[in-house]
Amino acid sequence: MDIVINEVTFSLPVRSFLIDYSVSQHRQLPVVKEFVVRFIFSIERCMPEIIQVFFGFSTNELLVVLSDLEEEKLTQWDENNNVLLTNYAKQRFEQINGKSLPRFFEINDTIDSVSFELMGYRLIADSVVGENNPSNIEIQLNASNFENVTDKARTAFDNRFVEFLERIKKIDVFNEHHELYKINSVTSQHDRTLPLKVKFVLDLNDPTHPIPKYSDEWVDEWDDDRSIIGSIRQILEENANTVGPMEAAVQEYLKVSFDPVVSEFASDGTVNTEALFDSYKINKANFSSNGRMIIGNLYSIKNLQLINQLLDQSHNDQKLTAKGAIWSIWPDGKLWGRSVELQKFVESLNSRFDSRYRPGKIAMCLPTDSHYEARELSDIYYGTGALFQGVNIPFGNSQTEILLIPGTLVVTLIHLTREGFGNLTLPIGYASTDEKYIKAVEREVTSWGKDESNFNAYFPSSKQDKTNDLINKILG
Repeated sequence: MDIVINEVTFSLPVRSFLIDYSVSQHRQLPVVKEFVVRFIFSIERCMPEIIQVFFGFSTNELLVVLSDLEEEKLTQWDENNNVLLTNYAKQRFEQINGKSLPRFFEINDTIDSVSFELMGYRLIADSVVGENNPSNIEIQLNASNFENVTDKARTAFDNRFVEFLERIKKIDVFNEHHELYKINSVTSQHDRTLPLKVKFVLDLNDPTHPIPKYSDEWVDEWDDDRSIIGSIRQILEENANTVGPMEAAVQEYLKVSFDPVVSEFASDGTVNTEALFDSYKINKANFSSNGRMIIGNLYSIKNLQLINQLLDQSHNDQKLTAKGAIWSIWPDGKLWGRSVELQKFVESLNSRFDSRYRPGKIAMCLPTDSHYEARELSDIYYGTGALFQGVNIPFGNSQTEILLIPGTLVVTLIHLTREGFGNLTLPIGYASTDEKYIKAVEREVTSWGKDESNFNAYFPSSKQDKTNDLINKILG
């Protein structure tokens, strides 16, 4: 059984080039001219009168045909005033099904704006627009990728010309033959980025490491040599988590989360994830009538569906009367929230709150130690539509994540670090609308919220006189 534990949007640098090039297009001669050429080819040379008699031309018609053929460099005259084909014309004859048939072309000059990604110089259609979203993680390229870019673009255009015709120009190369005659010039234009959505899939039957897969099918074929996905794997490996042993973190998590799922499979701080996965598969993520097991990041499509099922079950179509939600997360070292899925998750939950209650949104509690860091986090997560609260001390510990809608829903996760996961974590936990779990976690959150030293006002919307004002508004 496969499950998506995270989805991340990476950005790949792209540059567009203005390419001036010439194309040779095969074309058939008009039928009369073609047969005249074929006739001359078959007898090598002849007097004009022989052509006139064979085709039944009038004198004027003969003069027009011969004049046109000579102008197009297809025929010439010998010293005896015989008509014969030029070498150029002879070379245009090809053996097709045992017959010699002429294939002539004309040269057309064309200028197009062509985009290449700058890692392997693959073609990118201009319709594939990259959004410069601060939450995207840019794939860092070597300095050599930015050297001699016009020469590399020239070579790539030459090598990928047929692909350019098919994918970019939408030309049927089987029926409309085009050949690249020459590249006249290549000029750099502007840079942009290509967003690549990657989902990290865990096989619960063999959960040793997450497998990166493109979310969009076209990218899988486009990354033909797998170099881009290989670079993404390298990003994970180079930024491997250094949290250390998880035993203490798990024990601290269980004290504040009252997690009925993880506690069942935990012993001395060690979680038997294989047994937990088996239970997940057997029970289809259910651990009670109003509780769900959570594997993977909270904002994944699957987990959003599970949470909405619980809320639909407990509230049907009624709006939530809670004043908002508290979402505490320590993103460091987790590759957390760098996807449009986070925005969809926040929008989905925010839409369920009754607009008569304020603030009526999710308050995202994030670690900050300066105004600068707060601005960076605001840029990354601004598009979610969440409110922000600066935090000095995490709820539980830095590996604990909670989402609490007072009196309505509680979700808690422990982010386990594992060898082979790089800077991805394995989030596991539960979601419940059971009053006993909600009240138990709410007491812990209230105690955490009362200590103002746990919070700060680095985010611009925070009030300087009460650093945890946002938390108190929701809990109050």
